[in-house]
Amino acid sequence: MYDAVGRLRQLNQSLLLLTKIENNQFAHLDNLSIGDLVDRKLLQFEELIASGGLQVTTETTGLVVEMNSYLADILLNNLLSNAIRYNKEGGSIDIRVETGRLTVSNTGPALLFDSTTIFDRFVKNNHSGGTGLGLSIVRQICDNYHFGLSYHQNHDRHSVTVDFKPDS
Repeated sequence: MYDAVGRLRQLNQSLLLLTKIENNQFAHLDNLSIGDLVDRKLLQFEELIASGGLQVTTETTGLVVEMNSYLADILLNNLLSNAIRYNKEGGSIDIRVETGRLTVSNTGPALLFDSTTIFDRFVKNNHSGGTGLGLSIVRQICDNYHFGLSYHQNHDRHSVTVDFKPDS
């Protein structure tokens, strides 16, 4: 019962966050270095990365994006936590911050659902312990700022790319 209440609480918080993003309740903008934010987020996930025996490589540039710092933290948190959670033991995570673009890729098993629905609400693998809202929150944040968002799978490597400047 405790686990069920915890999942319901997490689901409620995620749905409230989606509603707040949809209603533009995060108006304050900051100039944020995506590379610096990635480095800080990786420090937060250090123990989880080590416990999974994961190898992380990063390649960053001085990409600065104007967006709300709280939403930037959520965006990176969801992308990196998925790359860790849905990886294989001893797998790898590659993070590239290039001109106008962030790509997070990881090794992992094939999806058990249609990859075109990966950013839809409540879509998840059967073995997932999550709510199925993490990537839909990422999509809502990207939509809010008119960032491009894409997913690609090549054999056992999954990649999510955020294009901060889709028109250039």
